[in-house]
Amino acid sequence: MLTRRTMLGNAFAASAGLALAPAIVGCKPRTAQLTLRLRQSPPIPIPANFIGLGYEMSSVAPLGLLSTSNRRYVNLIKGLGPQGVLRVGGIVANYTRYEPEGTIKAQPQDTIITRASLEQFGGFLRETGWSAIWSVNFAQGSLEDAVAEARAVASVLGPHLLAIELGNEVEFYNRGQKPFRKPSYDYSAYRTEYNAWHAAMVKAVPGLRFAAPDTAASVGWV
Repeated sequence: MLTRRTMLGNAFAASAGLALAPAIVGCKPRTAQLTLRLRQSPPIPIPANFIGLGYEMSSVAPLGLLSTSNRRYVNLIKGLGPQGVLRVGGIVANYTRYEPEGTIKAQPQDTIITRASLEQFGGFLRETGWSAIWSVNFAQGSLEDAVAEARAVASVLGPHLLAIELGNEVEFYNRGQKPFRKPSYDYSAYRTEYNAWHAAMVKAVPGLRFAAPDTAASVGWV
């Protein structure tokens, strides 16, 4: 089965090979012109914000990283394009809490995002013109906390919030030494939870959009 990780691995390997080929000792660049033709039908337009980058939630927490004060990084993002998407989530999303007045932490299994963290990220998005997919802690967090976090995120990020993500690699929640769910957890169980969280969060923040689920290998869930 072609999974996300396999696809990305193949893409990186191929791109690395193309980039390094001319530099191989004794190998001269070819001068033949190649034409890539996918099909006879008209090309499919790519959305202006198609480009994207992914971050663990711990990248949002510390002050000074995804911040307007980090001019090098601001300029790097702007150089990639006037629009794009920053997805913040990853495995760390399963161990992240939003505490508006808390103490910032950015550890793999202990991350705390504060109001100051969120506001600096909002400034970064406004400066670059990019939008964000924001993950809440669906693995261990409570629905009540997720609703409060969604209100704060929507308020601060405004139109730069593309969507809320519910769950990271959700099909693995029933695995590991300390599973987040019971062994019987499957897509049906996930969808039941998702529906409850979705309904409560949309009620609290009308018009809120969602991106879910994020999976590791179970393409059928998508």
